[in-house]
Amino acid sequence: MLRLVAHFDVDLPGRCLVAWPDDQPLLFTCMIDTFNVSINLIGHDHWRMKRKDESNWTQALRAALVKVSREEVEQPPPVHPDERGTMDYTVQFDYFERRKTEFGLAAREAVNRLIRFFRYSLRTPYLEDLPADHQCFRNPRWTDEHGREVGKGGMEVVAESTPGLHGELGVERLTPDVSESLQRHLEEPSAPQLFQELLSDAQTAWFAGNLRRSVLELAVACEILVKRRFFSGESPAGAAFDYLEDQGQIRVRVLDLLDHVSREAFGKSFRSEHPDEYRDIDYLFRCRNKVAHRGELSYRDDGGARVRVDAPTVARWWNSMPVLVEWLGSLPRENSGGV
Repeated sequence: MLRLVAHFDVDLPGRCLVAWPDDQPLLFTCMIDTFNVSINLIGHDHWRMKRKDESNWTQALRAALVKVSREEVEQPPPVHPDERGTMDYTVQFDYFERRKTEFGLAAREAVNRLIRFFRYSLRTPYLEDLPADHQCFRNPRWTDEHGREVGKGGMEVVAESTPGLHGELGVERLTPDVSESLQRHLEEPSAPQLFQELLSDAQTAWFAGNLRRSVLELAVACEILVKRRFFSGESPAGAAFDYLEDQGQIRVRVLDLLDHVSREAFGKSFRSEHPDEYRDIDYLFRCRNKVAHRGELSYRDDGGARVRVDAPTVARWWNSMPVLVEWLGSLPRENSGGV
């Protein structure tokens, strides 16, 4: 019987702060499935600070040294020197390859639990879960429980993914065709509108796999975009709308604005002209309500069936937004704010 230990050296994102006694290790343990996991937190050496009324120095964490262990009945195959006297570890590659994924998943889960504690309990900014394909979980060092090396697995190099490489969610590349636009922006930059910032946040959340946040931010961006187009804040109608909405005396759905209200005000209906995108926005808001009220990624379709929402579905909803933006821009400006 061998207690096999996989060692992972994980660089921590963000700036997780600790104020810890120098004579006490930052060491924590837990069980994840059948694995024993220990996390030794390592601080930056180049800076730390302490106020007059504090007894411990504050520093930022640099890394987490993670050990994942489990009893193994099967031993690694023995290694023998080749004809040149070099130890040939390739005979062990299959043994460690079969275990690398399981041990790596346990290490990742432990690190992400740590990250979520700093993010949500200690309110540390700039933190995201580490993805499953992160390089640090691919090449562990293998020892027994006493720290003696028991073998070597194959070296694996993971190419970092590039979000939007294939044009997902409207990602574009800088080409000579848009160079003049970049030049103008460098000379006369324009601040992004709030709905654009929210769209970008929704896109970032989608690429990070956080679909609930993506749905919420996408729906808020859509609501702001539509209502500001119909009720300009600088117009009397916009001021009146804001007042009545703040007083709870008016409730106007985005879907109504894009159909009945726009037909009355402009003689145009997004629902009639773009039925597929209108349906996407309808389902987006149905899902937003489920996320906001129950934390569920689902909605009821027109037939009453419950539909589970996945990444391609949210991507389709996101891709309907440029169509809506273009359509709103086509509405007569002289009527804006007069609804």
